[in-house]
Amino acid sequence: MGIGVDVLTIQEISDEEEYLNALGKRRTAEVKRDATIGEAEAHRDAKIKSSQALQEGEKAKFQADAEIAQSQRDFAIRQAQYQAEIETQKARAEQSQCALVGLNGTRTARPGGRPPCATRAARWRP
Repeated sequence: MGIGVDVLTIQEISDEEEYLNALGKRRTAEVKRDATIGEAEAHRDAKIKSSQALQEGEKAKFQADAEIAQSQRDFAIRQAQYQAEIETQKARAEQSQCALVGLNGTRTARPGGRPPCATRAARWRP
C-alpha cells in the first residue's frame, strides 16, 4: 500500500542567499514600472483625444458661423435685388404717369400731395 498525498500546501520557501526574494522584488519593480508607464500613456492619450474633440468642436462651430454669415449675405443680396426691382417698377409707373399727364395736360396730385412726375415738380402748384 503506501502513503498517498492528496493535497500538499507549501506555506513558505526561503533560501540562505535571498535569491528567491530578489527575483520577486525585480519582478514587482518591473510590474510597478509598467503600470506607471501605462497610466501615464493612458493620461496622455486621454488629453490628446480631448484636445482633438475640442478642436473638432471649434472647427464645426466656425464652419456653422461661416454658413450663417453666407446665408445672411445671400439674403441681403436677394433683398437688395428685390428692392431694386420694386424701385425700377415704381420709376416705370411714374414715367408712364408723366407720359399720360403730358398727353392730356392734367395736373392732378397723387396721394400725399406729390406731383404726378418728378420732372414737372418745379412747375407744380397744388
